Amino acid sequence: MFRLRRGDNLLTIYKVDLACKIFTGFLMVYPLILYCSRLSENMSRIRETAACLIDQCHVDYFQGKRILFLLERIEKKDIIYLSAYGMINLKRSFLLTAFGALFTYGILIYSLT
Repeated sequence: MFRLRRGDNLLTIYKVDLACKIFTGFLMVYPLILYCSRLSENMSRIRETAACLIDQCHVDYFQGKRILFLLERIEKKDIIYLSAYGMINLKRSFLLTAFGALFTYGILIYSLT
């Protein structure tokens, strides 16, 4: 640990510590939500592509039947959304909402002190 000199304010050290923790939390949560939202977006694109391929499927009988079966299975799959205990789907819109709420509550709490 480090020692405080006379005149140093302990409150400023706590503010710096709090700012570092908030910044670290932001660096951890932002990529997590960003990549989780990309998962569901890519899965919906795959389903759309499978639906287009089913409509355009013109191949020989044996392989066409097998390919068509696999494409229909892909099309019937539900889109996966990663969530926080099933309560909140992790999407890009959630990221802006969460940080906006944290920012405004932080300002309110700071103004109380």
